[in-house]
Amino acid sequence: MLDFTILNDIRQQNPVVVTFANFVTPQIVANAINVIGGSPIMTLEPAEADDLISLATALTLNLGTSQGAESDFIELKALGTAAHKYKIPVILDPVAVNVPFRSQYVKKLLTNIEIDIIRGNASEIAFFAEINAKSRGIDAVEELDSVSVAIQAAKKTGKIIALTGRIDVITDGRTTYVIHNNTQLLATNVGSGDMLSSLIGTFLLPGVPRLQAVATAVLAMGVAGELAAQKTPNQPGSFSNVLLDELYQLTPTKLTEYGKWDLVNA
Repeated sequence: MLDFTILNDIRQQNPVVVTFANFVTPQIVANAINVIGGSPIMTLEPAEADDLISLATALTLNLGTSQGAESDFIELKALGTAAHKYKIPVILDPVAVNVPFRSQYVKKLLTNIEIDIIRGNASEIAFFAEINAKSRGIDAVEELDSVSVAIQAAKKTGKIIALTGRIDVITDGRTTYVIHNNTQLLATNVGSGDMLSSLIGTFLLPGVPRLQAVATAVLAMGVAGELAAQKTPNQPGSFSNVLLDELYQLTPTKLTEYGKWDLVNA
């Protein structure tokens, strides 16, 4: 079951989330962590990896853009090694992993550092399920059975999978949460997925079961998105600002009232 009082815990504990961000969306990602109650730190410097991770409760790695594959890998490995040392969870956002160069890069990354959670759209998660799926850059363009794809990916990788789209599926291959809160305006705003990946890190408090924490984070984003869309219909620019307002104003009561989710035993 989901315990929405984690929102209160986040705001009391102010967890530090370290993010290796792409260069398109670091501002909105940091804002999302901050308004929900966390403390964001972005980094591109390997020399500070150990110091930063020693302060953190979670690490998010977003592969949306590259400053240079080799130099990026040095930083990613340093962060991942430190995360393993300090026993904090690592979230991977494998943007456009179906592109061949990125596919090989992600495979290399997975053999060098420990990943705990993978968040992506249906086509990206299909890659980890070893299912051929069409994609176009960051967009999923093929209809897939999201629940089956996510469960298969979890079983293939041994990771917690958060597949996000029209419905969101969070699973460890045994227990599965299906979230039904969504709005098209989330997909319209570039970076909503990046925000969610680091938001997941904010919910991964020490002692909280990871699968439930991930599902609650995804639900929180969906509820905030729906509430923001009600106030800004067909206004994607205004929506992005109101989304932050709604994340800031979220309460356990709102998640209970507006959250739409199912628990499935795989």
